[in-house]
Amino acid sequence: MLWSTPVALVTGATGTQSFASQSIWYNGATWTLMSHNADNAAWPVERRTSTTSDIYSAYSAGSTVTPTPASGRKWWHSWAARQIDGSVIAIFQDNNGTTGASGRLYIGHSGDDGATWSRRRILGTGEDYYRSTLLLRRDGRADLIASV
Repeated sequence: MLWSTPVALVTGATGTQSFASQSIWYNGATWTLMSHNADNAAWPVERRTSTTSDIYSAYSAGSTVTPTPASGRKWWHSWAARQIDGSVIAIFQDNNGTTGASGRLYIGHSGDDGATWSRRRILGTGEDYYRSTLLLRRDGRADLIASV
């Protein structure tokens, strides 16, 4: 396998803008990039869109998206993917605001390309999950890969 030279899609100033837990998908017209800004004390989930269908084109400024985490919690990790029906599903992991801590898992759904999300907590009441993900199958089903 041959790897190409890495190309930056977006850049941020160290200390003010990081791009943690990135997810990117093509919506048929433009690219949508979702990431966490770990340099912001609230660790918000932010969304950017490309200006054209070219993944290397310019991207919009980041806007904070829902869902908001539960009271006293922060989003630590997420992974999102566009489904065959055009909606986007995600796995969100929160924690108590401690960098690198494990936390609770939530499934997220967006019908508007990741601009807004609904969320539902999954996997019981434990707080032992860390950087879990979803595996999307070609038949439209998804498997949860939860790391404890």
